[in-house]
Amino acid sequence: MAAAGGASGVGAVSANTPIDLVEEVYADLPGNVAVARERLGRPLTLTEKILFNHL
Repeated sequence: MAAAGGASGVGAVSANTPIDLVEEVYADLPGNVAVARERLGRPLTLTEKILFNHL
C-alpha cells in the first residue's frame, strides 16, 4: 500500500521505516480527532475518525 505524502509528508511505511517516524505519526492521531470533534461539535464515528486522520 503505497501512499502519496500527505500533509505531514509521510509516505508508505516499510520494514525499514525508523520507529521514531512511526511513533510520531501515531502520536498525532488523538490530536487530529480532537480537532475534528471540536469543529463538528459532536462525537465522531469510527469512519469519521479514520477519514480525518487521513486528511
